[in-house]
Amino acid sequence: EEHNQCTWDSVTIFNGASPGAPVIGQYCGSNSPGTIQSGFNKLVILFLADHTVSRGGFTATWSSDSSGCGGIIHADTGTIKSPNYPQNFPANTECTWTIIAHDGNHLEMGFASDFEIPDSSGQCQNSYIK
Repeated sequence: EEHNQCTWDSVTIFNGASPGAPVIGQYCGSNSPGTIQSGFNKLVILFLADHTVSRGGFTATWSSDSSGCGGIIHADTGTIKSPNYPQNFPANTECTWTIIAHDGNHLEMGFASDFEIPDSSGQCQNSYIK
């Protein structure tokens, strides 16, 4: 519902695990907020509608991005990336991701063709994926 302060109907996105987390933005009207990037591995999306108008709505898709380094991801699909990808990853970096799919599902990892984890020894003692 159109209103310059999103007083009646709105979608509010919080950067964290609860509505007490910092607000990324509050959105209403007919202008899509576009792509929103979280700072953590959790977002709260709060949809509020008052009692006066019932129409329209929204749909949103999400993907997991490893702009950070590691974390726990509860999803059947998503994307992880080395830090700074597609640029060079920094030295002395260790990232651990735990990916948890729905019960009964198995996970399949697909790596892009530009996979490059250099190691001068050829034995992956310095840089590797395990």
